[in-house]
Amino acid sequence: MNRSLPLALAALIALSCGAPRSVSVAPRGSALPPGAERAYRALEPRFDRAAAMEIVAFMDQYWRLAANPGFNASIEHIRARKVGRRPGVVAGRKHGIYS
Repeated sequence: MNRSLPLALAALIALSCGAPRSVSVAPRGSALPPGAERAYRALEPRFDRAAAMEIVAFMDQYWRLAANPGFNASIEHIRARKVGRRPGVVAGRKHGIYS
């Protein structure tokens, strides 16, 4: 086995255990970049906090990994809210892809 590999691994571990780095956070009240500000202003009136919390509460009951039952139930719940249909009703399907 190459002797430099354990040495490199030890150096990497030692360097990663150094002093914590400070995280740069923008001060409160600072302006967003212009593009982000436009997006925020366009979406803010449409944001419904109660509806968002209801979705989070629904999803919180599941362990979600792509394509597992909890993930699929969460996606179906959001789709049903968005298109106003009962969960399980598919609007359209073409070649195995939901539209």
